[in-house]
Amino acid sequence: MDKNRSNPKDFSRDRKLDFKHLLLFIMSFTKYAVQTELDRFFKSLAQSDEPFETISKPIQIFQSLPVGHGRKEVNDEMDKVRRFRNRIKHNEPICFNGNNIDFTATREVHKSITNLLTWIDPEIIKLISDIDKVKKTIDKAKTI
Repeated sequence: MDKNRSNPKDFSRDRKLDFKHLLLFIMSFTKYAVQTELDRFFKSLAQSDEPFETISKPIQIFQSLPVGHGRKEVNDEMDKVRRFRNRIKHNEPICFNGNNIDFTATREVHKSITNLLTWIDPEIIKLISDIDKVKKTIDKAKTI
């Protein structure tokens, strides 16, 4: 993380939902409403002295939402990620459309994840750019 800091204050805020726990939350989706997911996540995490209800308001987490975006847009993006995650969990194909290789859904989910992270904090994208290999992996897979 230090190599991504251009200023000593970058990535130094004491957040209620740090990067590690944010990723754990996104990867733990099941089939419930965003608020229910957040309530369960914070309750199981139990890392805060605050009651989980006071820190699990989805709109408060997404501080950089574009103008005109709200709960519906956040829920739509999270639902795309949840559905994709469930396909992986159930060993369903994620890169085929019939007998043809098609990464359209994979790219859309990658965009949804990028949107969600950007809406939480635009600086996160800079932080993960070194480890985000989705586009490179798709390009490599298309040559097989």
